[in-house]
Amino acid sequence: MDDPHARWFGTRWVGPALGSLGSVAVLSALLYYFGWVHTAAQAKYFGFDSTFYDMSSADYTIRSTGAALPAVAVGVIVLLGVAVGLDELVARLADERRRRLIVRCTLPLGVLLVVLGVIGLVDSGSRLPAWPAMALLGGSLLAAVGVILGRARRRTWVLLAIGLLGLVGAFDAIRVYATTVGIERAERSALEMDSTALVRVYASEDPQLLVVGSLVRDVLTSESGQTIYRYDCLHLLDRIGQQLFLVPHGYSTDANRRVVYVVDVDDVRVDIDARYVERRETPPCS
Repeated sequence: MDDPHARWFGTRWVGPALGSLGSVAVLSALLYYFGWVHTAAQAKYFGFDSTFYDMSSADYTIRSTGAALPAVAVGVIVLLGVAVGLDELVARLADERRRRLIVRCTLPLGVLLVVLGVIGLVDSGSRLPAWPAMALLGGSLLAAVGVILGRARRRTWVLLAIGLLGLVGAFDAIRVYATTVGIERAERSALEMDSTALVRVYASEDPQLLVVGSLVRDVLTSESGQTIYRYDCLHLLDRIGQQLFLVPHGYSTDANRRVVYVVDVDDVRVDIDARYVERRETPPCS
């Protein structure tokens, strides 16, 4: 005769959890959070606040897919493997002595890991250690197994609290990974910046870009007598919505030389200078 508690883990906890995880809403929330943290890390590296990125929830989600989907896929595979393995483990533990032994091992160890994970999160500050998130996730899992096998009273509420701690660990793991990827991409973009095409910015009203480094500003007069402001020696860092993010030629990863210009696409005209691209003329910024 089957133990009534044998499939509790799979039928009453893993099933709904996997169903929620597999839903489009949960996946979209994870991708949005990843995209938001990833974008904020890049913006911070370049020296400005991510609020300059006038992005919608869909923008954050779309920008995160390339880097986040592999990690999400690995996470889902690991979760499925753990779920199947634990479900079979619980089903086979008909021996009461073995069950008690596993409870005595998993529950204290799980609680210890959770406590260490919480301490690590509080103490991490601006650093990005991965171990607190891993400790919370592993500890929550072990504690959940111990509670389920121990048949404790009010275990539904206990498991809910454990699940919330595990969720905190999951979001912190996403935060660490997304921040790391964002900084790495920003560093790579900064190092490769000078190898990208130079652009010129034309505006009928001076956008008043701070002339630093190799940036060149000229005031021209059109055939109709209109004053035109031209800026040379710029690289296009990014375009998001109606905003252009530009950096001067010779951009440095040195914090003292991180300058980013933000202009509205409706206020300026940006041209790639073919002379510089084809190297027919030496740019004034070299």
